[in-house]
Amino acid sequence: MRRAASSLVACALIVAGCGGGGSGGNSGPASPEEIPDATDPPAEVLRIRPAIRQGLALFSTEESLRGNQSNVRINSDFSIGIETSSGLARQYRRPALETEGMLAYVTDDFSDILIMNKPGEGLFGVFDLEYTSFGIWVETDVPDFSEEQDARVTDAAAFLAVSATPATQMPRTGDAYYIGGAFAVETEDRVYRNLLNGDTEAVIDFASGILDYNIVFRDLDDVHWGKVQGRGFSISGNRFSKGVVTSDLGHKGGGSGRFGGPAAEEIVGTFAIKGPTTVNGSFGAQRLDLAD
Repeated sequence: MRRAASSLVACALIVAGCGGGGSGGNSGPASPEEIPDATDPPAEVLRIRPAIRQGLALFSTEESLRGNQSNVRINSDFSIGIETSSGLARQYRRPALETEGMLAYVTDDFSDILIMNKPGEGLFGVFDLEYTSFGIWVETDVPDFSEEQDARVTDAAAFLAVSATPATQMPRTGDAYYIGGAFAVETEDRVYRNLLNGDTEAVIDFASGILDYNIVFRDLDDVHWGKVQGRGFSISGNRFSKGVVTSDLGHKGGGSGRFGGPAAEEIVGTFAIKGPTTVNGSFGAQRLDLAD
């Protein structure tokens, strides 16, 4: 999966950089619908695509690279709106690339990019995601920013969408193992360094209410970047938070996430870590039977 993932993300950059299939670019304020409050979902848990269409999906509100509150909204027609507390807004109408469950949205001059898994699908045929979606967005003031050395990043953040597990339906006992994928953007003093993709594994002890995860990231050249570890996340209702996220390169920070599906079939989360560089990322994973 890692090689395919890196190649396809790189393909997205090539397609976008060559002007192939822009997503509508900048069109003034996105005016996405108001982000719903993070309350318990209705008893019937829809898959993520119908949940988005019916306005029942939950979307994260994350701190961006500049410290703004960042809202990403997937609209009923699956266009995407981004707003931050600074008043910055962006709208993507359609993806420039759609392949193997990955969507890449770009502006016409490829100064901005948003990468995510297609709602209702996993990535690269390795895992399935029916109730969650995750991604990252990057905004710069440099056309074809991935080809420019030391391109300045205006702002960036990770995001998630989930058709959340009702708190009353969360497992209370047993262990669970999850596998999935991840995307991240790496910056250094707000200068672009890397787009990363990774493989996610998570282990949950529902009896003790603790979630741990590992993500192995690779860069666009398919070269091993490093491992991100999330440890000691506390489960409360259908959320997990208050854990510590580190990397084997010296980063440290935190994150949070949600359980998706009728009975915690999936997890989705975001994180932000700082050290030699800054990494903002998101991940999603599906539960597997440990007996398999």
